[in-house]
Amino acid sequence: MFSSSPAIKALPFLALAVASVLATGCVSTTDEDTVPGASDGTLYLASTWVSDVDSTNTYVSVFDSLEMEELDLSTAIEVPGWADAWVFEQWVFISDGESPAVSRYSLDEEGALVLDATVSFANYGVASSAFWNQQILSRTKAFLANDAAREYVVWNPETMEITGTVPWPAVTFEEGLLPYHSYTDRGGVVAGGYFFHGIYGHNDYWDYFGDTSYVAVYDIVTEELVTTIEVPCPMMDVASLGDDGFLYVSGWSYMPLSVGAGNSDTNCAARIDTTTRTLDASWTLDYPGVTGGDEGSALRAVSGDAGILAVFHGSGVAVTEEMDMWALDAGADDWELYGIDLATREVAPTGIKMGDGSYYESHVDDRYFVYLGSGTDTQVYERTEGGSYESRFVAPGWMSRLFRLR
Repeated sequence: MFSSSPAIKALPFLALAVASVLATGCVSTTDEDTVPGASDGTLYLASTWVSDVDSTNTYVSVFDSLEMEELDLSTAIEVPGWADAWVFEQWVFISDGESPAVSRYSLDEEGALVLDATVSFANYGVASSAFWNQQILSRTKAFLANDAAREYVVWNPETMEITGTVPWPAVTFEEGLLPYHSYTDRGGVVAGGYFFHGIYGHNDYWDYFGDTSYVAVYDIVTEELVTTIEVPCPMMDVASLGDDGFLYVSGWSYMPLSVGAGNSDTNCAARIDTTTRTLDASWTLDYPGVTGGDEGSALRAVSGDAGILAVFHGSGVAVTEEMDMWALDAGADDWELYGIDLATREVAPTGIKMGDGSYYESHVDDRYFVYLGSGTDTQVYERTEGGSYESRFVAPGWMSRLFRLR
């Protein structure tokens, strides 16, 4: 499931086809799902997708320690299809893939997930309520991106009620490009009472994205659009808030392939001052200029001046006219994880090779984890104090979420 297939890399585009049984009550919250906490009560949550030839199941697992060799799914909640999970404060939210709905769970004293309430977005024409499409902004407000209507559906995580809609900003892209929102699990950021969210253009084949993107900024309290920041880089699908107060924005793994196939001329990362809510014109990252010629993507801030990104070394596939850009992503180690000093823009390889440029990451307590696909499993790495990355544990399937619950 970690192949170079566009269908896998474009997983969220398949939201209409996913299936879940949350709405039908088939997800158990009985004693079988009780996971005893550690002696200090610490609990974590991970969500992973496990596929075979015919189907995919989602496993939401609650466990008491990150010090393990393999994530045990024997006590996990099993949800058929590409479901999704998110944690906000004391709540666990699990989205339904069969219909656009979200169920909220709480933890009992023994660590079992107990269903509280469910909210449905079916009346708004929303294709998916997965958390790659929505952002919880506060205890009382969340935005669900509805690209069909080019709006957010606003709902209240505390009351589990829908409260209205907010339109996307009116932005203009070159002819032939359609507007799309960055996936909120990697491209939406809450900072200083504002919601920052990228919007970019794409063609019908998702292999060309123009030269310009935008970052829309909304006031969380009033829900008003404060400003729309123009960014001179395509496909701003990743956003990461640094300790320096800057929001670093960049493209996803599509961009190195688009440039390599000759579809795009531009691929870069930029940063935004979250205090002034303006583009920092003095800071742009040109990937080949710092890597020695290779394109990169998915720039993220880690801590201090330290960041991380994916670098595409190439697979040696010859570029031909009108080729499918995904043909370039042919090898098992075409990509590599790099560290970067965000102040100096100096980069260094970590030695961790990647089958593609997509990776997930989490800040858990004071620890930073990166998880990469490895065959049919996910290998989880942790950043050390010295800045290197060490392997920690393996998760079956494609792990996409890791949270501390309590």
